[in-house]
Amino acid sequence: MAHAQVFPVESLLKPEQRGPGSGFQVRLFNAKGQFLRMAKADEVEFSVQGPGKISKRVLPGGGKGWEYATPKSLAHTSVGVTAKFGKLVGSARIRLVPDYNWKFDFSDGQVPSAGLDAGTATFRSIMTCSRRLRRRTRSPDSSTFT
Repeated sequence: MAHAQVFPVESLLKPEQRGPGSGFQVRLFNAKGQFLRMAKADEVEFSVQGPGKISKRVLPGGGKGWEYATPKSLAHTSVGVTAKFGKLVGSARIRLVPDYNWKFDFSDGQVPSAGLDAGTATFRSIMTCSRRLRRRTRSPDSSTFT
């Protein structure tokens, strides 16, 4: 096995949300990028960087996997999810968004994190099937989007 992919890679969740988007599984691929199998829940070790926790569960729709439990109250934030399968490591991102009673006054001069593509430009090198990609993950300037 050459690559472990955490699925879903991106999720958008609200406080105490369960069901679609909160369940995670790990897909295993060989060096040619061909799907081999889904990792069993007992073979994978998950960790969370940010609020909330992840635990083994029977997922909605059947099958065993891991489910992320959002905190009861939260601010706009993102959470990193990392899965280890032997020496392979995969990651995913969860955007946590509270219910729609938002208020942004921009008094601190910062762009709210709830905006898609908000923030500064960041580049990440991603190793996929023995190929190195350079991907821009954030837009440096939102002024051209309007």
